[in-house]
Amino acid sequence: MALKTTVKINHVTNLSDARYCAGMGVEMIGFDLNKHHPNFVEAKKAQEIAGWLSGVSIVGELTHSPEIALADYPLDMLEINSPHLFHEWVGSGAPLLYRFAVDNVETLAFAKEALESYRLSVNYFLIESYFLKIDQQVADLLKQLSAEYPLLIGFGITAANVHEVLDYISPAGIALNGSPEISAGLKDFDELAEILEAIEIE
Repeated sequence: MALKTTVKINHVTNLSDARYCAGMGVEMIGFDLNKHHPNFVEAKKAQEIAGWLSGVSIVGELTHSPEIALADYPLDMLEINSPHLFHEWVGSGAPLLYRFAVDNVETLAFAKEALESYRLSVNYFLIESYFLKIDQQVADLLKQLSAEYPLLIGFGITAANVHEVLDYISPAGIALNGSPEISAGLKDFDELAEILEAIEIE
């Protein structure tokens, strides 16, 4: 399988998501490494999930300095979200993905200054928002940023608009969220599957 663009799946917690997404051609799968977060994945489980995958980059998602041994995880990249973590890891040689949250259009309009500060040391920037939708104003701002930076769009993506977003904004890729299992082996893939199937290349 192959997809129209690079896709990262955030907060993967189970083998069902991981195997499905890998089979669909997803390039990056993220494990939450924040020990007290509900989506935290222990090292043994991360190793077990990664052992079933091939051709997928494993991203360790951090929001603060780790309380676990990163060496115990099969990581290809670190995702960070703060200047503190950036300065902690920039000299490590680990490939970095910088997650940048925006609350409103004004924050997005000034995102370039923040992105520019890290561009030489970061492989991707992931732009997320809990509040914004991708209307024309937001799409124009994202288009400007995508022209200069390797941007993953992590909000406002649906099966109905994903082609329009990719064609107009031309980001480096998109980021979607995994979800917990309903019970062992039982998953509701509807939203995730609809988007991935929409951008599947025949």
